Amino acid sequence: MIALEMLKEGLRRSMYPPGSKSQLPTTVWAVDDRTGVVYEARITNVRTSEFHGYPVQETDPLKSEILRKWQKRAPTQ
Repeated sequence: MIALEMLKEGLRRSMYPPGSKSQLPTTVWAVDDRTGVVYEARITNVRTSEFHGYPVQETDPLKSEILRKWQKRAPTQ
């Protein structure tokens, strides 16, 4: 359930690469606000909209950009 909620939050915050040609992006990023771990989910089955997620490596240069955008696009309360 947590993974599904993180995927939905990543979609709500538009945390995917620009220029997606389909209605559903093939990659979505999310951050676990409890632990600060950055995750990347990639679509594995387009017909069923199934994604597989995994943590982004600490050494990945994209990690800091994802964290910055995640905070910038945080929902207002």
